[in-house]
Amino acid sequence: GFEDAAQVVNARQLHVLVDLDVWMKGRRPEILALRPAPVQMVYLGYPGSSGAPYIDHLVSDKVVSPPETRALYSETLVLMPNTYQVNDYRAGFEHVREAVLAAAP
Repeated sequence: GFEDAAQVVNARQLHVLVDLDVWMKGRRPEILALRPAPVQMVYLGYPGSSGAPYIDHLVSDKVVSPPETRALYSETLVLMPNTYQVNDYRAGFEHVREAVLAAAP
């Protein structure tokens, strides 16, 4: 269960625990609520505040989370310089581009 997962995180002495799901289906907030790591943060799953007092930081960017809105977040904002998304459409979807070009009249 979630208590066992929190014990594993704590036993391994992880310094930072990153939650990639936040409020998505299947998420287990009970693990983070037990504070198994000294620093807990959210990234990717939901670009807004979790409102949870047990989450310290939110990784975002200045477009999604403008600096002037910091007061609306329960977490400290960690703003990436360009974008918090790590996608690269040019490298990741070459096969799709090729299929579209091949199917074009």
